[in-house]
Amino acid sequence: MPVDIISSEIIYECLKEHGKGSRFSRTDGLQFEARRAELRREYLERHPETAPEHREAILQAAVTPGMTKPEVTAAWGLLEEDTRTAFGHVTEDDHNAYAYFTGFAVGESYALCFKDDVVVAVRQTEELVPPHELELEMRLAEETRGLFYFFQSAGAVGLTNAEAVRLTGSDNDHYHGDWIQQQSPASRDEEIVRWSVSEIEQHLKTKGLHPEYLAELERLGLERESLSVAECAGVALRILPYPPLLEKVEQKPILDVRGEPITLRMPPEEWFWHVADGRRREVAFPTIDGRVELLNVQWSKGRLFVLNQIPLLVNGVSQFDLIEAEWQDGEPIPRFKRVVT
Repeated sequence: MPVDIISSEIIYECLKEHGKGSRFSRTDGLQFEARRAELRREYLERHPETAPEHREAILQAAVTPGMTKPEVTAAWGLLEEDTRTAFGHVTEDDHNAYAYFTGFAVGESYALCFKDDVVVAVRQTEELVPPHELELEMRLAEETRGLFYFFQSAGAVGLTNAEAVRLTGSDNDHYHGDWIQQQSPASRDEEIVRWSVSEIEQHLKTKGLHPEYLAELERLGLERESLSVAECAGVALRILPYPPLLEKVEQKPILDVRGEPITLRMPPEEWFWHVADGRRREVAFPTIDGRVELLNVQWSKGRLFVLNQIPLLVNGVSQFDLIEAEWQDGEPIPRFKRVVT
């Protein structure tokens, strides 16, 4: 099936708004686990701005369309062991990203549809979206090459399914990544190539998992001599442990012009709501006449911003400079502190 047809079907499914106005509770008993109850409590304490109807749903370990991805995670207590086996596909149009995930088993089996980071539909279904044909290779790229983001290679759209299985792996998120990451010369983009049966088996031997692999083949009634690459990969996925989470990978520090590491502290929460209220991301710069010029910026991370505008009355900064800003008590707009690069 051509990739563009798959994408349109994902978007169409997301726009159906299944379950709008309804709640879907976790009913497998795990919602009563202390760690999941603690996750719900901590989330609500950290986010007093949560809408009343979403707060009530979270307390009941339930989700409803309109909740954000973090709210759903808190409500259902979706810890890592729950979610990494959920199957899904992501696509995007000119304005939004859409995702369709199935395989959330929380008493019943559900599919979740997302538009950007908001749940737009919840549907009870036993359906599983098949994992990507190169899922094993992506898992191995995470573990052995430090690549955590995977993109359909350029030119693949419109090809047949077999031809379209061409992926690029990267250590940078090109969709959600900030401007600095995308321009970084240290970014690695590498082709993800299908492994052969012999390569997969050699990797399992290296991991000390070859006996388990042979036992799983026997259990499934598969003959090793006539095994296809897809069958071999499927068995390997059953027994290989997941690689470490991205959050556990040590990140390279950002250095200033003197080579000193920059301490990244998050902006105050009030600023995010200031921006979410529809106001522009701006930083106040001192001008040559002793006043203030508000310049449009793009938030990078911590207290770092990329200047998106050519200054008119400010000396010493230029468009596309990476600058650090700081907040003073009660001020929603940060003030310029220094140029980083």
